[in-house]
Amino acid sequence: MLKLKWILRVKNHPLTSLTAGLLVGAVISSCSVNVERDSTSATPPTASASGDADLAEPSDANSVSSIAPGANQEISPDEFARELGLPSGDDEPFSSDLGLTKNIPQTRTVSPEHFGDFRVNVDIFRRSSKRPVLGEFRDEYTAVLVPNDEGLTPEQRTAAAKKIYATLAAKEFAVASLDGVPFKAYIISGAIEQRVATVVKDASGKPRIDPATGQAMTRLSMKSTPAGNYRLDAIAYDRKLKNASGERVTVPVAFPWLRSRAYNNSQMYWGLWIKGGYFIHSTPHYGELGRPASMGCIRQSFPDAQELFKLVVDDGMSAMVRIHALGSEEAVSRLVEITSSPRDATKDMNWVVGQLAANYQKIRDSIKYYGSELNIVGHSWLDDAGKPAATTWPTCGDLESTRVDCFKAWTVRKPKNSTN
Repeated sequence: MLKLKWILRVKNHPLTSLTAGLLVGAVISSCSVNVERDSTSATPPTASASGDADLAEPSDANSVSSIAPGANQEISPDEFARELGLPSGDDEPFSSDLGLTKNIPQTRTVSPEHFGDFRVNVDIFRRSSKRPVLGEFRDEYTAVLVPNDEGLTPEQRTAAAKKIYATLAAKEFAVASLDGVPFKAYIISGAIEQRVATVVKDASGKPRIDPATGQAMTRLSMKSTPAGNYRLDAIAYDRKLKNASGERVTVPVAFPWLRSRAYNNSQMYWGLWIKGGYFIHSTPHYGELGRPASMGCIRQSFPDAQELFKLVVDDGMSAMVRIHALGSEEAVSRLVEITSSPRDATKDMNWVVGQLAANYQKIRDSIKYYGSELNIVGHSWLDDAGKPAATTWPTCGDLESTRVDCFKAWTVRKPKNSTN
């Protein structure tokens, strides 16, 4: 099995200068949500301090940057790769000056003959007016989308189902499979497929200045989610944690609190690395899920991102993502392939449409409860009573057969409505 972790050594690491704090969680009760700011930084610490947490050394970086709720900025993938010391392409090395080491393949691309090596597969389908992936409405979808007639005539049920289907067909979505069998389909967001103004930078990453104006030079650039087949891995840092006997041992701990020091408002929690500066991660911008909204990354709801993170980190499953080109025949044929698998005949197009409808409703319910901007560390879907269900958080590593609590390891305050 592919070992799904890699280690960033923090000694002399520029990331330790990052002081942008986390908006660390919703303290959830049966009647309200209270979003608190943490007093600690989620940046990997450079030194130990007194007052140990149960498992980890607390960070000595305590300053918190001002974070504007709802800010919708995302660093460009090239800038983020440079900031983290990640190779921008398969042929480029990891940045040595950042002290970065790895125990995952530097080459991120997965060739078709190796698809079977990965237990978890996430297919990403982008929205396209040229060739809609879901295709035309089928009469059989009526029973899936409007299961109860509620006094409607057959014609009215069909009309209602067509309206719901038109909404779903306009959304970007993913289908996740385990050992070749789909287990969920859900709404995502990819890149804004248009030319946007970006700052021109030199080889060292510094903005180039226009001598005529004295201002940073900009250019129009396409920000596109890269089509292709890639590995998925969690970022991890070496941490000294206490074992059961009180001895400090060094273990790699996954880092779910991805942020950019260049764009403090760019929240990319529960993220998994695709390639370069591209990640698949959670987003606080629920109002944008389903349509192009990012600078190249794949955005998911918190529950969907946390579930994928659990499979890779908690369960140690090898994982890959297949990002299908916008409006390609290959995207359509792949969805047909997924829904025609002889391994489980129930996972057909009716199942996909039903899954997307249910997931979209969960997103809408979350927006109604929290608002369209969820600046928190994560959550579970609402329960049948319309209240937040208790959250079972992903863990971030293994310490002598004991799972490492992400919150304790990174000294981040855990929301009260938690099961672990």
